[in-house]
Amino acid sequence: MSPSRRVHAYTLESPGESTRLDQQSKVDEYSITPDLEGLSLGDRVLDAGCGSGETILLMQKSSPHSRIEGWDSSQVRIDQARWKTAPSFQSNVSFRKADLLTFNPSQEDGFDTIICRFVLQHMIVEEQQTAVSNLVSVLKPEGSLRLVDGDGLFSQIYPIERNLESQLNRLRECAALDFFAGRKLKTHLVTQGLSEITLKIQPLLFTGERIFIERDLMKSRLDQALPTLVQIFGSVDGAQSFIQRFTQTLSDPNCVVFYNKFIATGKKRFQE
Repeated sequence: MSPSRRVHAYTLESPGESTRLDQQSKVDEYSITPDLEGLSLGDRVLDAGCGSGETILLMQKSSPHSRIEGWDSSQVRIDQARWKTAPSFQSNVSFRKADLLTFNPSQEDGFDTIICRFVLQHMIVEEQQTAVSNLVSVLKPEGSLRLVDGDGLFSQIYPIERNLESQLNRLRECAALDFFAGRKLKTHLVTQGLSEITLKIQPLLFTGERIFIERDLMKSRLDQALPTLVQIFGSVDGAQSFIQRFTQTLSDPNCVVFYNKFIATGKKRFQE
């Protein structure tokens, strides 16, 4: 299926997605803390694709004097982030609806630090390149851009039965998702001319009792994506068959599921 005909599979407006993301952030394997390690936040910080605000809460605590902005393309997420940060609200935190593919960089002031977590995987490669270019455009000289994304989602499962493998191939072919976005992050930074680029990889392994946690998170994610899965598999029965096979596979404590989390950081060169 051509990129233009791929089905967008991320249900940003789903009311349950915020709850799922909150639950996920409390799972050790998905901790936000490693994503911020070694990152100097500076005076003005952007969380690009802030979701429901979990990353901003953590940055608020670690750098209370930074001015932090949260952008997201979903008004539902922005409203949830405002609600979530309200108990600890400070005047240095603000939110706005903004699409990383279409906002006008020339109308923005520069940021000292930009972090973009698990956003690019919801775009095809050409869109990723546009988004990163736009972010670099609003980064101050000597400012840092950190990209965090997964690699191997729905791909590193063993053992797996043939029918599920065929369905996963269909999902990878049709969904407007990049299941291997992580490995592309360094190239995106290099292409944009950033310097002092670093790359870290953190494996996320689920097996034994831990696999049940991942099963429940994925079941919630897939249930919310049911309308999209119906488009991909052609019917409600086909979509539900995929969800059932996938969750049954992850109900076996002897099954092994793993992904890699890539954390790439680069600095914008100072231009005289």
